[in-house]
Amino acid sequence: MTSTIAATTTQVDAEDVTPREREILAVCAELLTEIGYERLTIDAVAARARASKATIYRRWPGKPALVTAAVRHLNEEPFSVTYTGDLRTDLLTLLHDLRDGLTERGALLAGMVSAMQQDPELAGLMRADIKQCQSVTASLLNRYAEDGAIRNPDAELIRQLATATVLTRLLFTGETVDDDVLARLVDNVLIPLLTLTLPPGA
Repeated sequence: MTSTIAATTTQVDAEDVTPREREILAVCAELLTEIGYERLTIDAVAARARASKATIYRRWPGKPALVTAAVRHLNEEPFSVTYTGDLRTDLLTLLHDLRDGLTERGALLAGMVSAMQQDPELAGLMRADIKQCQSVTASLLNRYAEDGAIRNPDAELIRQLATATVLTRLLFTGETVDDDVLARLVDNVLIPLLTLTLPPGA
C-alpha cells in the first residue's frame, strides 16, 4: 500500500499565491539566476515585473522573504514523498528528485548558499524551508523504522550522507550522478547502513 507523507509545517502552497504574485516570483527567480542575490533589488524585480514596489512589499516584507518564496516556488508542487513499502524504491525516488532538482537549479542554489553566509535573515528563512523538507524525509524514514526495515538509529544522519554525496558531485567535483551512481549509493551505502544492527551500547 502506498501513502503520501507531506509536510505539515507552515508552507505557502500554490493556492495561497495569486497568479500575479506567481509572475513576480518568476521574475525574481530569473533575476537571481542572471545577476545573483547581492545585485538583486526590489526595484529591479518591480521594474521587470511591471509591478509597484508597494505591491511587492504588501506580500513580502523584504528581499530575503521575496527570494525565499521565489526559490520555493520554482517547484510547482509542495515537497512530498510517497511511502510504497519498498525501502529501495523510495530511497531511489528521493535521490532522483534531489538529483534532478539540483541539475536544473544547481547554479542558482549554489549562489544562494553563498548569500546565506552574508545575510542572516535570508539564512534563517531558507533554513526553515530546508528543515521542512527534512521533516518530510524524516517521516518516511521513521515509517520504515516502525516497520522494522530500518534498524540503525542514525537514519537521519545517513540520509544527510546521501544528500552530501549528490551535492558534492553536482556542485563541486563535476562528477556524474547518473542512475547507476544513485543505485550504487542506495545498494552499497544507504541500505547496508540503514539496516545495520548496532551492538548494545554502540
